[in-house]
Amino acid sequence: MNLNRIFLRKTYIIIIIIMVLIAGGLVFYAFGIRTPISQEATKVLVVGFTESIWGIDPANIRGFMGHLISFQIFEPLLRVEFLSNGTMIIVPNLAEKWYTPDGTGKEWIFELRKDVRFHDGTPFNATAVKFSFERTIEGKQGEYFVLTPYIDRIEILDTYKVKFILKQPYMGFPSIVAGSNTGIVSPTAVEKCGADFSTKCLVGTGPFKFIRWIPNEEIVLQRNDDYWNKSRLPRINLLVFKIFSDSRSLALALEQGKIDVAIRELLPEDKERFKGSANYKVFEGPDIYAYFLAINLRNPYLNNTLVRQAIAYALDYDRIAKLGYGFRIYGLFWKGQLSLDIVAEPQRQFIYDPDKARKLLMQAFNGSIPKISFKLIYNVGAAPHVTDIVSVIKSNLEDIGISVELVPMDSTRHISTLNSGKDFDLSFFVFNPLTIDPDWSIWFNYHTEGSSAYQRFGFTNKTIDQLIMKARSEPDPEVRRNIYILIQNEVDSVPMQRIYLFRPYTTVVANKWVIGDLTPVIRIGYAIDFTRVDIDISMKPRG
Repeated sequence: MNLNRIFLRKTYIIIIIIMVLIAGGLVFYAFGIRTPISQEATKVLVVGFTESIWGIDPANIRGFMGHLISFQIFEPLLRVEFLSNGTMIIVPNLAEKWYTPDGTGKEWIFELRKDVRFHDGTPFNATAVKFSFERTIEGKQGEYFVLTPYIDRIEILDTYKVKFILKQPYMGFPSIVAGSNTGIVSPTAVEKCGADFSTKCLVGTGPFKFIRWIPNEEIVLQRNDDYWNKSRLPRINLLVFKIFSDSRSLALALEQGKIDVAIRELLPEDKERFKGSANYKVFEGPDIYAYFLAINLRNPYLNNTLVRQAIAYALDYDRIAKLGYGFRIYGLFWKGQLSLDIVAEPQRQFIYDPDKARKLLMQAFNGSIPKISFKLIYNVGAAPHVTDIVSVIKSNLEDIGISVELVPMDSTRHISTLNSGKDFDLSFFVFNPLTIDPDWSIWFNYHTEGSSAYQRFGFTNKTIDQLIMKARSEPDPEVRRNIYILIQNEVDSVPMQRIYLFRPYTTVVANKWVIGDLTPVIRIGYAIDFTRVDIDISMKPRG
């Protein structure tokens, strides 16, 4: 009998302890995470999107969402700050100071913060910086090619000072270091986890810590309570990225309250519907991606300037931009890019004028137009309504007497075909300027050694090559600006290997209980600052 009383008493005590723990919120199992979290962990922000995630490790990073998620975990030495007038400046981050000792830009020294630790407790220092950059360059995956044109070697000067020696002088190098593909990783975690680091134990210094990644389902991050930058300490406890198979299911999940925020990619018609409802907050900003019609100059017909001009006048730009939920562009760069106001618009003269296009074709062939047929390849996942967009291009060109075969491809095959430089004549393509300084974009698209110049599209020009290298080492911003404008006018006003179409809007739709400004900025990785987002849990439905 006494034994039964003792047993019952212990049982009651255990039950009371469990109830107290639950009431006090000391244990909270969110999304299957077995980490003890306070009751405030009900502040879980769920972000839905449809884009595939190839990598979020800085050494293997790809895509808009890959950059955005990675940037919550990993941090670069410098950051880009966006001013109210639309311009961008470079500001300190993990590095407190940076300078070029002799003023030429051939060498750059970065003095690092001394109060930062990685999520695993490893101290942040110069060794970690050198390790991270060399790991990306030597791994030759993701976007390593943004670093290889510039960095020759890296030297550790002391525990908190590191020097980059470049292949040639480059005054814009700080913008490379501020890229979301240059996040610093924990050497300890990489050594411990090996190949699993990229998917199972991502460790950085950022405001959120990695919890788990279930491919094609979700990526879960948790607030880093020990984050060094207290001014950017997140207001939410868990940040969950949910992956959806299509735009319709993404919109439905938002309507049902299963996600708090939808980004990339709602259909244009759904975006308009959400704009008309008081239950949602809609934020928009111009996207960084520039869409264009790429031209393979190896085709003898396309090597004719008049034929390319005929194509440029044949396109219904307004209709194409509307289908892409964007606005027409006339060149590569956007207003306010860094402090260099280099918004040249070399293709503004090309308007939708089919009659002029037909006359140019007649002129190109002395009044006797041959039977012309082009193969236009495109990535089926390149943009919403991509099939409609390329169908308009096909219709426009056939309207002036050029036959077009549309060849849909997945992303891998599309890039592979472009890189081969053959088996296509035209391509609906997109470019992402990965740095805010113009040099890399100019080099990649116009220099003979750049992938989107000769390798893909057969464009090469020694004078342009020389101008690009001259601008790279030029210390005077005004001189650099003028060189970049000259290059664009010389190449794109012809046009040569591309006809610019549109830049889309990035649209973020949030349920009404989400607090904060989610207006996306025109910079990959930086697009949304989730440290500034909060949730009014009194408004959010339970369950």
